[in-house]
Amino acid sequence: MPAQMCATRRNPFTPPGSGSIQADVNMTVNQDATKAEVSGSISGSPSFEANFSVDGGATQNLPLQTEPSSTLGFMFGLQETNNIDKTTDLPQPEKKEESQ
Repeated sequence: MPAQMCATRRNPFTPPGSGSIQADVNMTVNQDATKAEVSGSISGSPSFEANFSVDGGATQNLPLQTEPSSTLGFMFGLQETNNIDKTTDLPQPEKKEESQ
C-alpha cells in the first residue's frame, strides 16, 4: 500500500527566499501490514515523524528527524534537504474472540 506525500510550506511572515518546510516522501506498508517504510527527502527543519495504525490498533510512531536545537540551526535547516529511509515494525491489533 504505497502512498506519496509532497508538501512545501513557507511562513507567510518571512521574506521570500528565506526557506520553507518541505517534504517529498513515499510511505509504504507491506501487504501483511507488519512493516512500514518512509523514504524520500525532507527539509532540515523542523522535526518530522510518521504515525501508523493497523486496523484501529495501537499507533506506531516513527521519528524521521529531530529539529535543530538552536534558532540559527533551525534557520539553516530550512535551506537544507535531508534524505531519509526509515522502517519500523507495526504492532498488530489484538484478535477479538468471536462469541459463540
